Amino acid sequence: VKLTSTAFGVAILLVLALCRYMGSFYLESSRAFSKHCGMIFQSPFHEELTKETGQGNNSPYNSLMALEWTRVPKIIRATSSTAEEDKRMAILSGSTGFIGSLLLRNLLLNRKTLSLDGGVVLLVRSKKGVSSHERVKRILSNSMFDFLSATDKESLVHVVEADVTLPNCGMESSLILSIRERNISHVFHCAAAVSFSQPLEEAALSNITSSLQMQLLTKSLRNGDAKFVHVSTAFVHGGETGTKDAPLPESLYSLDPYDPVEIYKSMLATQSYASAAMKDLRFPNTYTFSKCVCEHLLQREQHVDTIIIRPSIVGPAACEPFEGWSGERPSTVVAAACLYLKFPYIMWSFGKEKVPFIPVDVVCRYIISQSFQENCSDDTVDTDEEKKEARIPSTNENESNCLQIIKTVSWDVASPDSSSFSWISYAFAIVHLGAVCGHVNRVIAYAGLLVSAKIFPKLNLSLESFRRIHSILKVPINGFLDLCDRLPLKPKSAGNLKSLSPLFDLPLLFFPFSNQNFHFKSDLVAPDNFDGERYMFSCVVAAHRFIQKYEKRLKSHKSNLRKYANESFSSNVGPALNRHSCSLVIAGDKHSKPTSDLLWACTQPKGNLFIRFGGWLLAKLFRMTAAEIEIDIASFTSLARQISASNPDSVIIAPTHRSYYDFLIISYICFVLPELGIDIPHIAAASEFSNLPFLGWIAASMNAFFIKRDEKKRDLRLREKLSCILSKKQKPSFLEVFVEGKRSRNRSFVKPKTGFLRCVSELGDNPHLVLPITINYEALPDQSSLISEASGNRRENMSLSKLCCWMYRVFCGEVNIGRVYISASKAFEMTPHDSNKVDKISQTILSRQQERIVVSGYHIRAASCALGVSESEVVDSLGHLNCTLWPSLDTRTLHPPINESSQDFLWSCLMHFGHVFAPFLESTHKAWVTILFPAGSQSHSATNNVKEVNIIVSKIAH
Repeated sequence: VKLTSTAFGVAILLVLALCRYMGSFYLESSRAFSKHCGMIFQSPFHEELTKETGQGNNSPYNSLMALEWTRVPKIIRATSSTAEEDKRMAILSGSTGFIGSLLLRNLLLNRKTLSLDGGVVLLVRSKKGVSSHERVKRILSNSMFDFLSATDKESLVHVVEADVTLPNCGMESSLILSIRERNISHVFHCAAAVSFSQPLEEAALSNITSSLQMQLLTKSLRNGDAKFVHVSTAFVHGGETGTKDAPLPESLYSLDPYDPVEIYKSMLATQSYASAAMKDLRFPNTYTFSKCVCEHLLQREQHVDTIIIRPSIVGPAACEPFEGWSGERPSTVVAAACLYLKFPYIMWSFGKEKVPFIPVDVVCRYIISQSFQENCSDDTVDTDEEKKEARIPSTNENESNCLQIIKTVSWDVASPDSSSFSWISYAFAIVHLGAVCGHVNRVIAYAGLLVSAKIFPKLNLSLESFRRIHSILKVPINGFLDLCDRLPLKPKSAGNLKSLSPLFDLPLLFFPFSNQNFHFKSDLVAPDNFDGERYMFSCVVAAHRFIQKYEKRLKSHKSNLRKYANESFSSNVGPALNRHSCSLVIAGDKHSKPTSDLLWACTQPKGNLFIRFGGWLLAKLFRMTAAEIEIDIASFTSLARQISASNPDSVIIAPTHRSYYDFLIISYICFVLPELGIDIPHIAAASEFSNLPFLGWIAASMNAFFIKRDEKKRDLRLREKLSCILSKKQKPSFLEVFVEGKRSRNRSFVKPKTGFLRCVSELGDNPHLVLPITINYEALPDQSSLISEASGNRRENMSLSKLCCWMYRVFCGEVNIGRVYISASKAFEMTPHDSNKVDKISQTILSRQQERIVVSGYHIRAASCALGVSESEVVDSLGHLNCTLWPSLDTRTLHPPINESSQDFLWSCLMHFGHVFAPFLESTHKAWVTILFPAGSQSHSATNNVKEVNIIVSKIAH
């Protein structure tokens, strides 16, 4: 027992030391989550936020599709025919895959521009008992094909059962004769086995034989000018990676002294010759090796115009059909993120090398641009001289010259650095999202990142040394599977682990790409506005969605993500296609509880001992008093971008002030979600807190400093305290202040105090950012005392005894505040040394706080009881006034009880949103307007005469 206790204690100390060492490194290595988490979470104030950012519902990369090599060329045909056999068509293999399905969409969407009036012939094989027609039907049922009617799908998509690895592509004689007689202009070959660990024979069949069969099919077509377009890979240069001065060229990579024909024969037979060639030429896997051999064999054919397209690592779409589209199954870079999210304990090796990626929609547009160059009116066509240069001269007079083009689809070496991202940044973005969304435990993430991002890169491992380390790390997994195989009753987990076992080799297979920089020569230069960091995060989001689908099927994961599927927002493809209105539950009774609150608090990446202890206490306190504490996480995304752009001296967090819970909640958010990039703030607390025995000292240890609020006198020590905070090296400094001063007694907005803002404005050289935050409560934890004070009773000062009495009520289950919803407005700048604008700034804070008020069913029922109207009338009036309702479905079971017999109680709930009615009372009840809307009603105007609104206003007035 003693030995066990000692081992347990040592383990705890090691965990705490790991968290201490890795915490700051974990947070400082990437800010992608804080800048771009709006790609996952969508605020109920989405329309307002998109107006502020100027992005709307569209991807910020729409200019990508207007580049010279991504524009769709307009084909001009001399004549057109209505006969079916003369209608121009294309053949496509691999249409159920990642690139193939999007290429199919592009061909059909642009069929008139490309003059493909006959549609597309799809060569598809049956798979796992699913027929070729059924597989295509599933693809076409995707919303990205909604532009096609049912009739269009029947007339334009021609499905043919085929196996491209067989002679005549596995088609019957009559069928292949029928296809040959069609007017086929292009044959696109996208089908391939993208597996890095295939045996040589299988790689030869999947990637070489199939390509040769498709080229033969092109050669046999009636249209002798048909082009064969083959999708290869950019990594066909053996062990070469290129340099900035000498990038990898768009030409065949020499296999000397080996003969490509003999290599192909060897791959299908003894494999010894092929294995020697693969090793000597330093190809990392059979996939890239087979693609290189295939290119050599394809270019031996002199009677078919052949275009070889070499994409680098193909990632999710940047624009089309929508940002982040990644197909039906995770592939390449997204698959790596999926594995890392699901199994973060698997060891990778991530360095600072750049990820050689290219968006899939850019790949498909480039394929179309290169393939449809003849007879087009677009200025992207090559000149006659360039076309002649592309033709390989024949060595035989009886042979005709043909067009042989090799094109790399990757960002050229001339692309700006901001258009790329590193593997290490990608790893941290994955972990940040995984930690927030509940996929990854931070302790495991710290350990994985320590090895993957710190130890392995310093060791400068070779592929062979990493392979040995990887095999050692797989011993426990293989041992567990071997043990389960010997058992008569195998556990279910063993079956799942065995099916996923091949994925565990992904780190090994990715090693050659994640530990080297690749430099390519290409037509594609990334535009200056292409944000590589944002694109990187879209890859992580794609992986997150695949993991969610997987866990939904298993029904085994309890998430703190709060989704409201009935409140879908439109996208550029269809409603609710890739986003949901979503918040994050960070505390409360309905929050998914960690194994240990104390261990969780100790393993957070930042915070001193007192802050961690406070976090532990608050987790328990919120669980006992609140149903849910939700954060509108998307509303915080603009802050990180503004900090990066303006380099402020400080960020002033300005929340509403309705309860003593306010400063606890804000600090708790910063502690729970450090990935937002908001440090735990220095809180400007009222001086009465400092008089509390012991608690005042603890508050000061948790970043609180105390100020005297007096309307007549200015706190002379405030400037000194702020100067000390702002003088720290770490920028920006985070401050928290309640501009309303003391708590509102009736939930209405209070006239703001300006002393603190005026003092901050006199300090620093750079601008200060002000972040207004609205904390929406259903019920207040100290509501009874506030109602008593609002009724005219003497205000009772805070004391330790009263706090103990309140805590006793908490332990007895008598405090229930229901749900809390926190939303931030867009931060704005406060210019230093310009105190003349402080009054206007304080009014702006209150106005923006009012804009983030949300109304729940709890408030609506209280207002209904207070005014004697129906709940539907309250809802209708709020709808006419554009007041935002609490973003949730019917959750009445979460609501705290309502004291319908107390008018003071009911009116205090109504005052939560009473400011929206202030403009209607301005002419008749000025005193009411001052209470409801101290920020001034001049910025709000009453809507036209609306019956539902007039009913509520008349009830309030009387």
